[in-house]
Amino acid sequence: MEQLDFGREFREASFGDGNANNQRNRSTIYRILKVIVHVFYELKKWISFMIEWFEIIANVPLNYLKEKKIIVHPDTLAEFNQSRGWKTAVYKGVEFHPNCPYELMALLTYHDIVVLHDERSIAPTKFSAYEQKNATCMAFRPWSHGYELAVGCAAGIFLWTSNVRSCPDFEIRDKQTRTRMQLLKDDGHVYVTSLQWNEDGTTLVSSSLGTNHIIMWDPDSRQKLRLIPHPGNGCSFFLLKYTPNFRALLCGQCDVGASLCVVGGRSNWRRFQVLTEHKIQTAGWTCCSTYILFVDKGSTILYSCKADEEMEVFLQPEPSWTLEKVTDLKEITTIYGEKREGGEPHTIVMDPFGIYIAIIFKDQPFVLLALLISPRGSRLIFRPLEYICYEVEEADKSDNDIFPICMGFAKPRIDEPHIRWLVIVWSSERVQRKVLEVNTMKEALNIHSLKNT
Repeated sequence: MEQLDFGREFREASFGDGNANNQRNRSTIYRILKVIVHVFYELKKWISFMIEWFEIIANVPLNYLKEKKIIVHPDTLAEFNQSRGWKTAVYKGVEFHPNCPYELMALLTYHDIVVLHDERSIAPTKFSAYEQKNATCMAFRPWSHGYELAVGCAAGIFLWTSNVRSCPDFEIRDKQTRTRMQLLKDDGHVYVTSLQWNEDGTTLVSSSLGTNHIIMWDPDSRQKLRLIPHPGNGCSFFLLKYTPNFRALLCGQCDVGASLCVVGGRSNWRRFQVLTEHKIQTAGWTCCSTYILFVDKGSTILYSCKADEEMEVFLQPEPSWTLEKVTDLKEITTIYGEKREGGEPHTIVMDPFGIYIAIIFKDQPFVLLALLISPRGSRLIFRPLEYICYEVEEADKSDNDIFPICMGFAKPRIDEPHIRWLVIVWSSERVQRKVLEVNTMKEALNIHSLKNT
């Protein structure tokens, strides 16, 4: 009789059902994981899409914020800025066009907006951009067909161009957009501190707190032409000054000393170290391109630095320099006997005509105007003329609460060729003009009854 093993059949049926369940479970898990991965990728695409739209709609340059690696505190920017009270001043910079036959003045505001004043226009033109923050310096491009203004700021260099020509014979009468903007930037070259155009306006040099080198730009192609590195420990530069004849460039270093770059075209530059034991507060060139005038940080002494020979000495392997004390500005007596306390200078500005020097002090409410006489074969002579104070218009406001921020020498107007101005920007928002009626040193000496000795 055949015996039936029901247990075996049951066991085989049970194992078969278990294998089928395991396969179904694995398939379900696989499908779940596949869905999760798909959702993850779709979510990533959606987030990227939203970020792109957020940048477009809100005009917020998120890429710029991610690339920016260096954060500079406003106190540091103020320390190296040539405008007194840079952090709080309503107007924190002034610049004049070097070639325009009419007066063209740019004012830099607290909100990093450039206000362009053209005496031929009824209303000023304003230049502003989202990335134009912590602006510190401006420079008009010489000999341009229109007005081109470079503005140094945290993002790099904004180059603003207007199609209003500087020559009165070529007026633009169309009503199309009159300005355009481009940004010159380089990795790390942020918080630009100083700008200088060369003589014909074909190259622009810039220094910044974010890098240890100076960049020479070709603004038309937006390309870098060369880098001028720091000669020592890699500190930044804060001040650039071309000689009036554009044969050398003084580069003030944030630590100690300065570099002097002798210009030999776009590719042939030679660099020398000067003032190696001095930490420079402010500096400038005399009109003859021979003397460097400077003041150390924390000092009241005005120094001059001169090569032993004429500028041809730069052709030698290593020029030697003579350092002399010009005057101590701790206490000042004008040629008319008026005495005042001076102190530490914040900024010196040189007259392009080689007659005057103007000084803003760190703790004084006036501007000192002086003659700077350069006799042949002798040291520079400093003759204080007057203290230019704020002209009070409100009777209830003391002029001691107001101080000078920045200043510049304006060239003569086409309709008044014999009159110039020293333009002073005050902390009260007022722009004051000091009339200068002499255009030669001989006239100045005669007016003030001085001798050229």
